[in-house]
Amino acid sequence: MRHFNQGNEILLNITLVKYMVAMNPRYSRQIVIPEVGEEGQKKLQKAKVVVLGTGGLGSPILYYLAAAGIGHVRFIDNDCVDISNLNRQILHDTPRVGKRKTDSALQALKALNPEIKIEAIDANFSPDNAKDMFKGMQYAIDASDNLDAKFLVNETAVQMRIPCTVGGVIRWDGQMMSVRPGKSACYRCVFGEKPPEGTMQPPSKLGIIGITAGLLGTIEASEAIKYFLGFTDEGCLVNRLLMVDLRSLDFTMIGIKKNPKCKTCGGS
Repeated sequence: MRHFNQGNEILLNITLVKYMVAMNPRYSRQIVIPEVGEEGQKKLQKAKVVVLGTGGLGSPILYYLAAAGIGHVRFIDNDCVDISNLNRQILHDTPRVGKRKTDSALQALKALNPEIKIEAIDANFSPDNAKDMFKGMQYAIDASDNLDAKFLVNETAVQMRIPCTVGGVIRWDGQMMSVRPGKSACYRCVFGEKPPEGTMQPPSKLGIIGITAGLLGTIEASEAIKYFLGFTDEGCLVNRLLMVDLRSLDFTMIGIKKNPKCKTCGGS
């Protein structure tokens, strides 16, 4: 009797997989995962994510959000593709050097998944337009390369009650955290005030190996996908700072706490 039941279970699983593949073969490999399933895929298709940046972090973030079937992906950039970008910014390629990054990214993402809504904004992200750029979105991801933008993503997301993930990379090192406005520590809780102008070298001077951005960007994308699939905060980088050193393959998780005196989220 046990063998009969196991056989029925196998047949049922095969039938289920065939049904899911027939429904949309594009997502068949993730639909069969217990944490996703048909209902989870529907949640992803209804999800709306905004990403600041289409560079080293933004490239894997946008590729994997689109590949997973996030229904509405919006991204923001105001730069052109440069040959020096191509060691890490895999959304772009040599023939598109000199092209606007938003146009280049749009071309790559539409080729990958024409079934989703992809929205490009070619503009400078600033305090004057940040809320307009985040309007209607359900999750925000920072993929910028400067502290001003990271603090502004955090501040805008907290004010608009939009969950977000903020990450940064340099050389072989990366760090990131996720924020649940009103519940968790935010980026400013951890890093306080921005350092004085001119005290930090720009990324162009410090350098970066492409795989650092690839790895950290992929994890950032996973944070958004897990949020829409209903993973608990404990299963995400909420109230935790992930620090990665690819020289030694050290992955360090640091517990963080909400600062009640934080200028961005204190008193929320």
